[in-house]
Amino acid sequence: GSGGDTSRVAVGPIHCFRTILQKEGIAGVYRGTAATLLRDVPGYYAYFIPYTMFCDWITPDGSISPNAFSIWMAGATFLPQGQAPWHHSCTL
Repeated sequence: GSGGDTSRVAVGPIHCFRTILQKEGIAGVYRGTAATLLRDVPGYYAYFIPYTMFCDWITPDGSISPNAFSIWMAGATFLPQGQAPWHHSCTL
C-alpha cells in the first residue's frame, strides 16, 4: 500500500518457510495439503482420462503415438474439465 507501514510478515519465500517452521512446526508447512489434493485429484482425473481416451480415438490406425493435430484437438476439447476445479476455488 501507499502508507508509511513498511513492516512485513515475510520478506521472501525462504523467510516465510522459516517463520512457519518456527511458529507451527513441520505440520504448518503442510497445512492445506489435504484441501489442495481434494481439489486437484478429481480435476486431473476429469481431464486426463478423457484426454487420453480421445487422443487414442482420433489417432490414425497404425500410428504408435498421436500426431500433433490429435494432441491439440484433445487438449482443446478437454481444457474446460482441467480448469474447472481451479475456477471454483481460486478467485481473481
